Formats: sequence, C-alpha cells, structure tokens
Amino acid sequence: MWALAGILSAMIAFGRFGPTWSGVSRSLEERPAELLSRLFGEDPRSPYPIDYNFVGSVHDLGHARHRVFVEGGSVEVFLSVADEQQRGTSILTKRLAWPGSGYAPLEETFVEILEDGPMARRMLLGRGAQRFLSYSWIERRGRLPVEWFRLAAALDRSPFVRPAHMLGLRLATPVGGGGDAIEAAEGRIRAVWRRLAPELADYAELERDHD
Repeated sequence: MWALAGILSAMIAFGRFGPTWSGVSRSLEERPAELLSRLFGEDPRSPYPIDYNFVGSVHDLGHARHRVFVEGGSVEVFLSVADEQQRGTSILTKRLAWPGSGYAPLEETFVEILEDGPMARRMLLGRGAQRFLSYSWIERRGRLPVEWFRLAAALDRSPFVRPAHMLGLRLATPVGGGGDAIEAAEGRIRAVWRRLAPELADYAELERDHD
C-alpha cells in the first residue's frame, strides 16, 4: 500500500510540476459556435453570458450555447470541448445538466437518448412555474477508474494523449402543459441530436505537430 501510494504521489507530482508535452496542437479547427451555426443557422441571441459563479472551475478549449427551433419548439444546445492538458480544470461536472443557476431538480434518470445512442443524464428541472427537460452527457469519456488513472498519470500531457478531446453536451427544452408535453419535449431533443451526432463523429480530433 505504501509503495502504491508513493508511486501515485510521484505520478501526480510529475503531472502537476513536470514539463507539458507539446506534440499536439491545442487549437480547434472549428470552434463550437461555428459548428452549431453552420449546422443549425445563426442564433440571434448568441453569444450568451457566462455565469462564472455557477460554473466555478469548469473551463475548456471552447464552448457554445445555441438555440434551435424544431417541431414547434426550441432546444438549447450546449457544446463544450475539454482541455485535458489543463489539470486544474475539467468538464467532468454534474453542473453540465443545468442550463444555469436557479433550477430545481424534479426528476433524474439515466437513459439512452436514442437506441444504441449515448447514455444521457435525463433531468426534469423546474424554475418558478416553468419546467425544462435536460439531457446531458460526456462524449469520449472513459470509465471513472480510467479517467482517474489518466489524470494521475498525466497521460494527456504525454505522447499517450487521447486522439480526440472529450465533449460535454447538453440538450435542453421547455416543457409545456398538456398530457403529451414530455413526449413532445423528448421528440424535439431527439430530432436535434439526430442532426448533430454525425457532425461530432470526427470533431475536435487532436492534430499532432510535426516539427
């Protein structure tokens, strides 16, 4: 146990204070806002203000919020690109499910957004008299032990960096009144994800520098 603790401590110290490997480019070929505008058209309300008190230490390479009108309603798309080389910050946070502060959780389950699709955190949120349905998840995220080891070993600051950045996603939509309001909200979210999913297959891949 002491030997294991010593090894892990050395790995953490090296990752925090050791040199950062510069074998990959940290720039994005297409920013999240550019991707969402290209796919869904311009959002006249963009850019949205950032509630830094709410997000805390969550930082990234780039992110965007974008409102999409579909099937008689609106869906807010949030797309965030992780910066895995910055060890003091992460997009791995439960706050991803919340569109902002002031929302109260009413229901929470974990479901596939589509058949054979990603497993998402499905939350019904309330703010005053309004209700919102939120689906959120992290694309390309490994299991907790894997991500913990990558962080402890500073693998994303080494030649063993992952081939593509993790992506934080949230699709949220207002839930109206009526017996089929939830089904309609889920239909809007699925329609947006069907359009967005193919665009993310090769998005935010890491480009290796060839100096």
